[in-house]
Amino acid sequence: MFSERTKRIFDLSSPIIIGMISQNTLNLVDTAMVGRLGAASLAAVGISSMMVFLIQSLVLGVSSGVQAIVARKKGEGKLHEISSALHAGLIFSFALGLLVTVLSLFISDWLFSIVIDDPEVKLLAKDYFDIRMTVTVFAVSNFAFRGFWTAIDSSRTYMMALVVMHIVNIILNYLLIFGNGGFPAMGVKGSSLATAISVVLGTLIYFWNVFRKSKKLNLNFKIPTFLEVKILSQISMISGFESMVTMSNIIAEYWLIGKIGVVELAAINILMSIMLIVLLPAIGLGISLATLAGQAMGRGDLQDSYDWGWDVAKLGFFCFIAVSLPLAIVPEMIIRIFTNDLAVIHAAAPILRIMGF
Repeated sequence: MFSERTKRIFDLSSPIIIGMISQNTLNLVDTAMVGRLGAASLAAVGISSMMVFLIQSLVLGVSSGVQAIVARKKGEGKLHEISSALHAGLIFSFALGLLVTVLSLFISDWLFSIVIDDPEVKLLAKDYFDIRMTVTVFAVSNFAFRGFWTAIDSSRTYMMALVVMHIVNIILNYLLIFGNGGFPAMGVKGSSLATAISVVLGTLIYFWNVFRKSKKLNLNFKIPTFLEVKILSQISMISGFESMVTMSNIIAEYWLIGKIGVVELAAINILMSIMLIVLLPAIGLGISLATLAGQAMGRGDLQDSYDWGWDVAKLGFFCFIAVSLPLAIVPEMIIRIFTNDLAVIHAAAPILRIMGF
């Protein structure tokens, strides 16, 4: 039988993990569909996706900022103040998201000329990158909403919106990548456009949910103070910087492997996609921990906040074992889901076995 604390962790983290699995499933479906276009397309989407995450990661920390502040306010019983934290997050998302979009589109040519040597991969990667970056404001806003819904124990709202986004994305991928249903066959551009449209749809769903639940949650519009925006930006930038360092390491790995060849670059794209889904249970548990610990701190119970950390860590340990074993036992079977290129399969399988262990 689960203890009450374990049940609380599962109740909060399960929708988050399911939503994140649906998000990574979408990325895996993208990889599997684009993989049918050849190694160059697969490599281009892989490195371009990581570049999008690298540049957006500095502002995606807004999710942690909103979640930390809202969870603390809820723990203190100050529910009438939680709306200002969300509004501060959205203002922060719009301002920095717009700045990041303009700068990234300005430097994209230079950026990919440094990272990629192969001219075909470089051209495909830039096309994918430019389309994805045009919706950065919407992507960052979605993370602000995720932090908010998780902090008020309404992670199912986040999960349902994410699932709808990904279903739409998969359908659009099928139509736009290969030209099904009378649509033009856009290849890599189609994959990027499908993802961009689903991101915008997600933002609209989140706004609709806020308006729908505004009376119940006392979410009347309130302009945040300068101090509230400052505190949120400080928390967000620290979290964002941490993510940016991690993504920089991954981009460096792509760059080095790209020096070897396109097949190896395609292989690392598949491996990174699989690695992300292995990490999802732990990431989802970590997000739920931020809410549980934040609410305990809001109540002034620091010992309870500390105990939640150990409870979540023990669950994470067993989750890692469960999702890692198949990678070590049947790596080739898993890789064949994403590509039928034997060279890519043979390059990726031994590394995936090591990753599993």
